[in-house]
Amino acid sequence: MTGAIIKREVLEYFKSSRFLIGLVFTVGLVVISTLVNIGDYRQRQQDYLSAGEHAERSFQVEIFRAPLVLSTLAQGMDKKLGSRIEFTYYNLPEKTSGYMGFASQSDVRFFDFTSIDFAFTVRVVLSLIVIFLAYNAIAEEKEQGTLKLALSNSVPRDKVLLGKFFGGMIVIFAAVTVSLLCATLILMIHPAVPVTAGLLGRIALMYGVSLLYLIAFYTMTLFVSTVVRRSATALMILLQVWIFLIVIVPNLGVILSKKIMTLPSAEEIRQEEQSVFEPYREEYERIRTEYYSMHGNEERYRELGRKNFELAAQKTELEYQVRKRFADKLSRQVRLARDLSLISPAVLFDAAMTRFAGTDIIEYERFMDGVERAYSRYREVRELLYTDRNRYREEMNNQEPFTYASPSVGESVSAMLPQLLILFLFSVVFFVLGFVTFLRKDIR
Repeated sequence: MTGAIIKREVLEYFKSSRFLIGLVFTVGLVVISTLVNIGDYRQRQQDYLSAGEHAERSFQVEIFRAPLVLSTLAQGMDKKLGSRIEFTYYNLPEKTSGYMGFASQSDVRFFDFTSIDFAFTVRVVLSLIVIFLAYNAIAEEKEQGTLKLALSNSVPRDKVLLGKFFGGMIVIFAAVTVSLLCATLILMIHPAVPVTAGLLGRIALMYGVSLLYLIAFYTMTLFVSTVVRRSATALMILLQVWIFLIVIVPNLGVILSKKIMTLPSAEEIRQEEQSVFEPYREEYERIRTEYYSMHGNEERYRELGRKNFELAAQKTELEYQVRKRFADKLSRQVRLARDLSLISPAVLFDAAMTRFAGTDIIEYERFMDGVERAYSRYREVRELLYTDRNRYREEMNNQEPFTYASPSVGESVSAMLPQLLILFLFSVVFFVLGFVTFLRKDIR
Protein backbone atom coordinates (compact mmCIF):
# COMPACT_ATOMS: atom_id res chain seq x y z
CA MET A 1 0.00 0.00 0.00
CA THR A 2 2.81 2.40 0.87
CA GLY A 3 4.46 1.59 -2.45
CA ALA A 4 1.32 2.50 -4.34
CA ILE A 5 1.09 5.83 -2.51
CA ILE A 6 4.75 6.55 -3.23
CA LYS A 7 4.24 5.76 -6.92
CA ARG A 8 1.20 8.02 -7.09
CA GLU A 9 3.03 10.90 -5.39
CA VAL A 10 6.07 10.58 -7.65
CA LEU A 11 3.94 10.53 -10.81
CA GLU A 12 1.95 13.54 -9.65
CA TYR A 13 5.13 15.47 -8.93
CA PHE A 14 6.74 14.52 -12.25
CA LYS A 15 3.60 15.52 -14.15
CA SER A 16 3.34 18.79 -12.27
CA SER A 17 4.18 21.88 -14.30
CA ARG A 18 5.71 23.38 -11.15
CA PHE A 19 8.23 20.54 -10.95
CA LEU A 20 9.06 20.53 -14.66
CA ILE A 21 9.53 24.29 -14.81
CA GLY A 22 11.56 24.23 -11.61
CA LEU A 23 13.77 21.39 -12.82
CA VAL A 24 14.46 23.03 -16.19
CA PHE A 25 15.24 26.33 -14.50
CA THR A 26 17.49 24.65 -11.92
CA VAL A 27 19.46 22.59 -14.43
CA GLY A 28 19.81 25.59 -16.74
CA LEU A 29 21.07 27.78 -13.91
CA VAL A 30 23.55 25.12 -12.75
CA VAL A 31 24.90 24.57 -16.28
CA ILE A 32 25.27 28.28 -17.04
CA SER A 33 26.81 29.15 -13.66
CA THR A 34 29.24 26.22 -13.88
CA LEU A 35 30.42 27.29 -17.34
CA VAL A 36 30.81 30.90 -16.20
CA ASN A 37 32.71 29.84 -13.07
CA ILE A 38 34.96 27.56 -15.12
CA GLY A 39 35.83 30.54 -17.28
CA ASP A 40 36.67 32.54 -14.17
CA TYR A 41 38.69 29.64 -12.74
CA ARG A 42 40.57 29.27 -16.02
CA GLN A 43 41.52 32.96 -16.04
CA ARG A 44 42.68 32.87 -12.45
CA GLN A 45 44.67 29.70 -13.12
CA GLN A 46 46.39 31.37 -16.07
CA ASP A 47 47.22 34.38 -13.89
CA TYR A 48 48.62 32.04 -11.25
CA LEU A 49 50.81 30.17 -13.73
CA SER A 50 51.99 33.39 -15.36
CA ALA A 51 52.91 34.93 -12.02
CA GLY A 52 54.79 31.89 -10.79
CA GLU A 53 54.18 29.93 -7.64
CA HIS A 54 57.14 31.39 -5.77
CA ALA A 55 58.91 34.42 -7.20
CA GLU A 56 61.81 36.23 -5.62
CA ARG A 57 63.29 39.49 -6.83
CA SER A 58 66.13 41.02 -4.87
CA PHE A 59 64.88 41.32 -1.27
CA GLN A 60 61.20 40.75 -2.12
CA VAL A 61 59.39 37.43 -2.14
CA GLU A 62 56.04 36.89 -3.85
CA ILE A 63 53.83 33.89 -3.11
CA PHE A 64 50.73 32.95 -5.08
CA ARG A 65 47.87 30.66 -4.08
CA ALA A 66 46.38 28.51 -6.82
CA PRO A 67 42.61 28.78 -7.41
CA LEU A 68 40.56 25.82 -6.22
CA VAL A 69 38.77 23.62 -8.73
CA LEU A 70 35.65 23.18 -6.63
CA SER A 71 35.20 26.94 -6.41
CA THR A 72 33.30 26.36 -9.66
CA LEU A 73 30.59 24.63 -7.60
CA ALA A 74 30.86 26.43 -4.25
CA GLN A 75 32.82 29.63 -4.66
CA GLY A 76 32.74 30.56 -1.00
CA MET A 77 35.57 32.97 -0.23
CA ASP A 78 38.12 31.59 -2.69
CA LYS A 79 38.26 34.79 -4.75
CA LYS A 80 37.43 37.28 -2.04
CA LEU A 81 40.25 36.25 0.28
CA GLY A 82 42.88 36.95 -2.34
CA SER A 83 45.71 34.86 -3.70
CA ARG A 84 48.89 36.93 -3.74
CA ILE A 85 51.20 38.09 -0.98
CA GLU A 86 54.63 39.66 -1.07
CA PHE A 87 57.02 40.28 1.79
CA THR A 88 60.50 41.46 2.66
CA TYR A 89 62.40 41.30 5.91
CA TYR A 90 60.98 44.75 6.79
CA ASN A 91 57.36 44.16 5.73
CA LEU A 92 55.12 41.11 6.24
CA PRO A 93 51.42 41.70 5.41
CA GLU A 94 48.83 39.74 7.39
CA LYS A 95 46.43 39.48 4.43
CA THR A 96 46.58 38.73 0.75
CA SER A 97 45.68 40.82 -2.26
CA GLY A 98 43.85 39.85 -5.44
CA TYR A 99 45.28 38.13 -8.46
CA MET A 100 48.02 39.97 -10.34
CA GLY A 101 47.99 42.87 -7.91
CA PHE A 102 44.31 43.74 -7.91
CA ALA A 103 42.91 45.43 -4.82
CA SER A 104 42.73 43.38 -1.66
CA GLN A 105 39.41 42.01 -0.57
CA SER A 106 40.73 39.76 2.17
CA ASP A 107 38.75 41.45 4.93
CA VAL A 108 35.47 40.21 3.43
CA ARG A 109 34.95 37.12 5.58
CA PHE A 110 31.27 37.12 6.41
CA PHE A 111 28.45 35.29 4.70
CA ASP A 112 28.06 36.00 1.02
CA PHE A 113 25.09 34.42 -0.69
CA THR A 114 25.52 36.39 -3.92
CA SER A 115 27.81 34.02 -5.83
CA ILE A 116 25.86 32.13 -8.45
CA ASP A 117 27.02 28.52 -8.36
CA PHE A 118 25.70 25.07 -7.57
CA ALA A 119 25.67 25.81 -3.84
CA PHE A 120 23.60 28.96 -4.40
CA THR A 121 21.17 27.06 -6.63
CA VAL A 122 20.55 24.45 -3.94
CA ARG A 123 20.48 26.89 -1.06
CA VAL A 124 18.04 29.36 -2.62
CA VAL A 125 16.39 28.01 -5.77
CA LEU A 126 15.84 24.36 -4.89
CA SER A 127 14.77 25.12 -1.33
CA LEU A 128 12.07 27.40 -2.75
CA ILE A 129 11.05 24.79 -5.32
CA VAL A 130 10.67 22.20 -2.54
CA ILE A 131 8.32 24.56 -0.70
CA PHE A 132 6.24 25.28 -3.82
CA LEU A 133 6.01 21.57 -4.62
CA ALA A 134 4.99 20.29 -1.18
CA TYR A 135 3.15 23.12 0.57
CA ASN A 136 -0.20 21.62 -0.45
CA ALA A 137 0.75 17.96 0.01
CA ILE A 138 -1.66 17.54 2.95
CA ALA A 139 -3.55 20.84 3.20
CA GLU A 140 -4.99 20.73 -0.31
CA GLU A 141 -6.26 17.19 0.11
CA LYS A 142 -7.99 18.27 3.32
CA GLU A 143 -9.59 21.20 1.48
CA GLN A 144 -10.83 19.01 -1.36
CA GLY A 145 -11.99 16.18 0.90
CA THR A 146 -9.83 13.54 -0.83
CA LEU A 147 -7.84 12.91 2.36
CA LYS A 148 -11.01 12.17 4.34
CA LEU A 149 -12.19 9.84 1.57
CA ALA A 150 -8.89 7.96 1.48
CA LEU A 151 -8.79 7.47 5.24
CA SER A 152 -12.41 6.31 5.28
CA ASN A 153 -11.32 3.38 3.09
CA SER A 154 -9.21 1.92 5.91
CA VAL A 155 -5.93 3.39 4.62
CA PRO A 156 -3.65 3.78 7.67
CA ARG A 157 -2.65 7.35 8.34
CA ASP A 158 0.99 6.47 8.87
CA LYS A 159 1.19 4.85 5.43
CA VAL A 160 -0.34 7.92 3.81
CA LEU A 161 2.23 10.24 5.38
CA LEU A 162 5.14 7.85 4.76
CA GLY A 163 4.07 7.50 1.13
CA LYS A 164 4.02 11.27 0.68
CA PHE A 165 7.35 11.60 2.47
CA PHE A 166 9.22 9.01 0.40
CA GLY A 167 7.55 10.17 -2.79
CA GLY A 168 8.82 13.67 -2.20
CA MET A 169 12.25 12.33 -1.26
CA ILE A 170 12.53 10.56 -4.62
CA VAL A 171 11.67 13.77 -6.45
CA ILE A 172 14.25 15.74 -4.44
CA PHE A 173 16.91 13.10 -5.12
CA ALA A 174 16.12 13.27 -8.83
CA ALA A 175 16.38 17.07 -8.99
CA VAL A 176 19.68 17.24 -7.07
CA THR A 177 21.16 14.26 -8.93
CA VAL A 178 20.39 15.65 -12.37
CA SER A 179 21.68 19.12 -11.46
CA LEU A 180 24.95 17.98 -9.89
CA LEU A 181 25.50 15.32 -12.55
CA CYS A 182 25.32 18.00 -15.25
CA ALA A 183 27.80 20.20 -13.38
CA THR A 184 30.18 17.29 -12.73
CA LEU A 185 30.12 16.15 -16.36
CA ILE A 186 30.96 19.68 -17.48
CA LEU A 187 33.92 19.73 -15.08
CA MET A 188 35.14 16.32 -16.25
CA ILE A 189 35.03 17.06 -19.97
CA HIS A 190 36.37 20.61 -19.77
CA PRO A 191 40.10 20.62 -20.66
CA ALA A 192 40.91 23.47 -18.26
CA VAL A 193 39.66 21.67 -15.15
CA PRO A 194 41.74 18.85 -13.60
CA VAL A 195 39.26 16.49 -11.92
CA THR A 196 40.81 13.82 -9.68
CA ALA A 197 39.37 10.97 -7.65
CA GLY A 198 39.80 13.07 -4.52
CA LEU A 199 37.73 15.87 -6.03
CA LEU A 200 35.00 13.41 -7.01
CA GLY A 201 34.92 12.25 -3.40
CA ARG A 202 34.43 15.83 -2.25
CA ILE A 203 31.68 16.30 -4.85
CA ALA A 204 29.95 13.21 -3.43
CA LEU A 205 30.06 14.82 0.04
CA MET A 206 28.60 18.03 -1.39
CA TYR A 207 25.84 15.93 -2.96
CA GLY A 208 25.01 14.38 0.41
CA VAL A 209 24.93 17.77 2.14
CA SER A 210 22.61 19.12 -0.57
CA LEU A 211 20.19 16.25 -0.03
CA LEU A 212 20.29 16.68 3.73
CA TYR A 213 19.58 20.40 3.40
CA LEU A 214 16.62 19.96 1.04
CA ILE A 215 15.14 17.15 3.14
CA ALA A 216 15.12 19.56 6.08
CA PHE A 217 13.00 21.98 4.07
CA TYR A 218 10.79 19.19 2.76
CA THR A 219 9.99 17.83 6.22
CA MET A 220 9.33 21.36 7.46
CA THR A 221 6.95 21.91 4.52
CA LEU A 222 5.10 18.66 5.22
CA PHE A 223 4.75 19.61 8.87
CA VAL A 224 3.25 23.03 8.07
CA SER A 225 0.96 21.49 5.44
CA THR A 226 -0.23 19.02 8.08
CA VAL A 227 -0.89 21.64 10.76
CA VAL A 228 -2.90 24.18 8.74
CA ARG A 229 -6.21 23.61 7.01
CA ARG A 230 -5.71 25.71 3.86
CA SER A 231 -2.90 25.36 1.34
CA ALA A 232 -2.72 29.14 0.79
CA THR A 233 -2.09 29.61 4.49
CA ALA A 234 0.63 26.95 4.40
CA LEU A 235 2.38 28.68 1.49
CA MET A 236 2.25 32.09 3.19
CA ILE A 237 3.71 30.69 6.43
CA LEU A 238 6.43 28.74 4.62
CA LEU A 239 7.57 31.72 2.55
CA GLN A 240 7.85 33.83 5.69
CA VAL A 241 9.82 31.08 7.43
CA TRP A 242 12.06 30.74 4.36
CA ILE A 243 12.87 34.46 4.40
CA PHE A 244 13.55 34.30 8.13
CA LEU A 245 15.90 31.30 7.87
CA ILE A 246 17.67 32.20 4.64
CA VAL A 247 17.96 35.98 4.89
CA ILE A 248 17.24 37.32 8.36
CA VAL A 249 18.98 34.81 10.63
CA PRO A 250 22.41 34.87 8.90
CA ASN A 251 22.49 38.67 8.83
CA LEU A 252 21.23 38.87 12.40
CA GLY A 253 24.06 36.57 13.45
CA VAL A 254 26.59 38.92 11.83
CA ILE A 255 25.08 41.97 13.56
CA LEU A 256 25.04 40.26 16.97
CA SER A 257 28.60 38.97 16.61
CA LYS A 258 29.82 42.51 15.91
CA LYS A 259 28.00 43.75 19.01
CA ILE A 260 29.33 40.96 21.23
CA MET A 261 32.90 40.90 19.93
CA THR A 262 34.09 44.39 19.03
CA LEU A 263 37.22 44.82 16.95
CA PRO A 264 39.87 47.53 17.38
CA SER A 265 39.85 50.42 14.94
CA ALA A 266 42.56 50.94 12.34
CA GLU A 267 43.97 53.79 14.44
CA GLU A 268 44.15 51.55 17.52
CA ILE A 269 46.00 48.90 15.54
CA ARG A 270 48.51 51.48 14.25
CA GLN A 271 49.12 52.75 17.76
CA GLU A 272 49.71 49.24 19.06
CA GLU A 273 52.13 48.56 16.19
CA GLN A 274 54.11 51.62 17.17
CA SER A 275 54.11 50.88 20.89
CA VAL A 276 55.10 47.23 20.61
CA PHE A 277 58.52 48.17 19.14
CA GLU A 278 59.04 51.22 21.31
CA PRO A 279 61.63 49.57 23.65
CA TYR A 280 63.89 48.90 20.67
CA ARG A 281 63.21 52.03 18.61
CA GLU A 282 66.08 54.18 19.92
CA GLU A 283 68.66 51.46 19.26
CA TYR A 284 67.10 50.75 15.87
CA GLU A 285 67.35 54.40 14.77
CA ARG A 286 70.92 54.67 16.04
CA ILE A 287 72.05 51.50 14.21
CA ARG A 288 70.32 52.57 10.98
CA THR A 289 71.91 56.01 11.06
CA GLU A 290 75.39 54.62 11.65
CA TYR A 291 74.92 51.82 9.10
CA TYR A 292 73.84 54.06 6.23
CA SER A 293 76.58 56.64 6.96
CA MET A 294 79.39 54.09 7.41
CA HIS A 295 82.35 54.13 4.95
CA GLY A 296 85.43 51.96 4.98
CA ASN A 297 85.91 49.42 7.82
CA GLU A 298 84.28 46.46 6.09
CA GLU A 299 84.03 44.37 9.26
CA ARG A 300 82.19 47.09 11.21
CA TYR A 301 79.94 47.75 8.21
CA ARG A 302 78.94 44.08 8.03
CA GLU A 303 78.34 43.93 11.78
CA LEU A 304 76.08 47.00 11.59
CA GLY A 305 74.30 45.50 8.59
CA ARG A 306 73.55 42.31 10.50
CA LYS A 307 72.32 44.26 13.54
CA ASN A 308 70.19 46.51 11.34
CA PHE A 309 68.70 43.45 9.65
CA GLU A 310 67.91 41.77 12.98
CA LEU A 311 66.19 44.84 14.39
CA ALA A 312 64.23 45.47 11.18
CA ALA A 313 63.12 41.83 11.09
CA GLN A 314 62.20 41.98 14.78
CA LYS A 315 60.14 45.11 14.12
CA THR A 316 58.41 43.36 11.22
CA GLU A 317 57.54 40.29 13.29
CA LEU A 318 56.27 42.29 16.28
CA GLU A 319 54.04 44.44 14.05
CA TYR A 320 52.86 41.35 12.19
CA GLN A 321 51.83 39.70 15.45
CA VAL A 322 49.72 42.75 16.29
CA ARG A 323 47.92 42.55 12.93
CA LYS A 324 47.64 38.79 13.21
CA ARG A 325 45.89 39.07 16.56
CA PHE A 326 43.39 41.35 14.88
CA ALA A 327 42.94 38.87 12.01
CA ASP A 328 42.48 36.02 14.50
CA LYS A 329 39.86 38.03 16.37
CA LEU A 330 38.10 38.75 13.08
CA SER A 331 38.06 35.02 12.35
CA ARG A 332 36.61 34.32 15.79
CA GLN A 333 33.95 36.95 15.10
CA VAL A 334 33.06 35.12 11.87
CA ARG A 335 32.78 31.81 13.73
CA LEU A 336 30.67 33.47 16.42
CA ALA A 337 28.32 34.78 13.72
CA ARG A 338 27.95 31.25 12.38
CA ASP A 339 27.35 29.84 15.86
CA LEU A 340 24.66 32.43 16.51
CA SER A 341 22.99 31.47 13.22
CA LEU A 342 22.88 27.70 13.67
CA ILE A 343 19.09 27.68 13.62
CA SER A 344 19.36 28.50 9.92
CA PRO A 345 19.81 25.43 7.68
CA ALA A 346 21.33 27.76 5.08
CA VAL A 347 24.22 28.66 7.39
CA LEU A 348 24.88 24.99 8.18
CA PHE A 349 24.66 24.11 4.50
CA ASP A 350 26.98 26.93 3.45
CA ALA A 351 29.57 26.00 6.08
CA ALA A 352 29.62 22.34 4.99
CA MET A 353 29.66 23.06 1.25
CA THR A 354 32.53 25.54 1.41
CA ARG A 355 34.50 23.29 3.77
CA PHE A 356 34.19 20.30 1.43
CA ALA A 357 35.01 22.50 -1.57
CA GLY A 358 37.99 23.97 0.29
CA THR A 359 36.74 27.53 -0.24
CA ASP A 360 36.11 28.52 3.37
CA ILE A 361 38.25 30.57 5.72
CA ILE A 362 40.15 27.51 6.97
CA GLU A 363 41.91 27.15 3.61
CA TYR A 364 42.95 30.80 3.78
CA GLU A 365 44.25 30.43 7.33
CA ARG A 366 46.29 27.37 6.33
CA PHE A 367 47.75 29.38 3.44
CA MET A 368 48.71 32.25 5.78
CA ASP A 369 50.31 29.77 8.19
CA GLY A 370 52.42 28.59 5.26
CA VAL A 371 53.34 32.20 4.47
CA GLU A 372 54.47 32.74 8.06
CA ARG A 373 56.69 29.66 7.88
CA ALA A 374 58.09 30.85 4.54
CA TYR A 375 58.93 34.21 6.09
CA SER A 376 60.79 32.56 8.99
CA ARG A 377 62.81 30.52 6.52
CA TYR A 378 63.43 33.60 4.36
CA ARG A 379 64.71 35.51 7.39
CA GLU A 380 67.14 32.71 8.29
CA VAL A 381 68.55 32.64 4.76
CA ARG A 382 68.82 36.43 4.46
CA GLU A 383 70.76 36.66 7.70
CA LEU A 384 73.46 34.52 6.10
CA LEU A 385 74.33 37.53 3.93
CA TYR A 386 76.05 38.98 7.00
CA THR A 387 77.47 35.79 8.48
CA ASP A 388 78.22 33.23 5.72
CA ARG A 389 77.84 34.38 2.12
CA ASN A 390 78.89 31.08 0.59
CA ARG A 391 76.17 29.27 2.47
CA TYR A 392 73.75 32.06 1.53
CA ARG A 393 74.38 31.48 -2.17
CA GLU A 394 74.01 27.73 -1.65
CA GLU A 395 70.69 28.15 0.16
CA MET A 396 69.41 30.53 -2.52
CA ASN A 397 70.21 27.98 -5.23
CA ASN A 398 68.40 25.19 -3.37
CA GLN A 399 65.17 26.82 -2.30
CA GLU A 400 62.18 24.57 -1.82
CA PRO A 401 58.89 25.57 -3.45
CA PHE A 402 56.24 27.12 -1.26
CA THR A 403 53.69 24.64 0.09
CA TYR A 404 50.96 24.57 2.69
CA ALA A 405 48.73 21.78 3.98
CA SER A 406 45.10 22.02 2.93
CA PRO A 407 42.58 20.27 5.20
CA SER A 408 42.12 16.63 4.19
CA VAL A 409 38.74 15.09 3.42
CA GLY A 410 38.80 13.31 6.77
CA GLU A 411 39.58 16.53 8.64
CA SER A 412 36.80 18.34 6.79
CA VAL A 413 34.23 15.64 7.52
CA SER A 414 35.26 15.48 11.18
CA ALA A 415 35.02 19.26 11.55
CA MET A 416 31.57 19.36 9.92
CA LEU A 417 29.98 16.49 11.86
CA PRO A 418 28.30 18.78 14.45
CA GLN A 419 26.78 20.97 11.72
CA LEU A 420 25.66 17.95 9.71
CA LEU A 421 24.12 16.43 12.84
CA ILE A 422 22.14 19.63 13.49
CA LEU A 423 20.96 19.66 9.88
CA PHE A 424 19.88 16.03 10.23
CA LEU A 425 18.05 16.83 13.46
CA PHE A 426 16.07 19.52 11.63
CA SER A 427 14.64 16.82 9.39
CA VAL A 428 14.03 14.38 12.24
CA VAL A 429 12.26 16.95 14.45
CA PHE A 430 9.97 18.24 11.69
CA PHE A 431 9.20 14.73 10.46
CA VAL A 432 8.28 13.54 13.96
CA LEU A 433 6.18 16.64 14.59
CA GLY A 434 4.39 16.21 11.27
CA PHE A 435 3.90 12.48 11.84
CA VAL A 436 2.44 12.90 15.34
CA THR A 437 0.24 15.80 14.23
CA PHE A 438 -1.10 13.87 11.25
CA LEU A 439 -1.94 10.81 13.34
CA ARG A 440 -3.85 12.88 15.88
CA LYS A 441 -5.35 15.63 13.72
CA ASP A 442 -9.04 15.83 12.92
CA ILE A 443 -9.12 15.93 9.12
CA ARG A 444 -12.80 16.78 8.78
